[in-house]
Amino acid sequence: MKFSSRLLRKGTLIPETRVVFQRWQDGESVAANVQVALADNPTGVRSANWLHEVVATLRTRLGEMPATELRSLAALARSGVSDPVWQACLHWHAARVDALYYPFMTEWLFTEYQRDADRLSAADVAPWVRQQVAALKGEDAALSEYGVIRAARDLLRTAADYGVLSRTLLKTFPPYRLPDAALLYLLHALAETTPNARRLLESPDWRLYRLEASEVEREVLRLHQHRQLHYDAAGSLAQLTLPYPSAADYAQSLPP
Repeated sequence: MKFSSRLLRKGTLIPETRVVFQRWQDGESVAANVQVALADNPTGVRSANWLHEVVATLRTRLGEMPATELRSLAALARSGVSDPVWQACLHWHAARVDALYYPFMTEWLFTEYQRDADRLSAADVAPWVRQQVAALKGEDAALSEYGVIRAARDLLRTAADYGVLSRTLLKTFPPYRLPDAALLYLLHALAETTPNARRLLESPDWRLYRLEASEVEREVLRLHQHRQLHYDAAGSLAQLTLPYPSAADYAQSLPP
């Protein structure tokens, strides 16, 4: 997990990331894959300077991801999943490498959601940003007041880009539902590192989608009823059996 103002400031780059993974070449480095995939400006970014920034940002972001996740994203990008599914899955991967955004989503914003907060602004987030940056970088590396507000704005904007906040000036919590294909992908991805079913359901990662553990379990039970997975629970014990051994295998099973 990396603290970098670039990761937030340059945005989510959701369509650009999908193009990179659609053109992904196993065996090549992250830097080479990003450079080659975007060399012909396939998404039509507005200028050569901005294209350079996109390349640098994706090189940094994807460079923090383990090889297993890169393979999973490549398989998912090449499938025929809808943009909302791609966006939701990418959100998980991107959040987990950002040392400021991940705790913002799973701690600060989730707490605000639980208490039914409304009309959130950068000023509301600023005290948390100050405290978090000091914890990550030390008091001597504190951001300027402008830097704090800008980081707060970037955090809110990023959450809005992923659909969990509104795009209005003052942020609200719009209706949000994690698509089934994304839920299944994330269950496979989490199971690769968290084989214990109860711990998987209680992972703070679900807070990226404003989901509590009980809500995740309810969704898993629904998928069980539709025979998309197998789930048994008795008290604190739970067993989850997924149809594929990995997220990459699940993604490869999706229709093109």
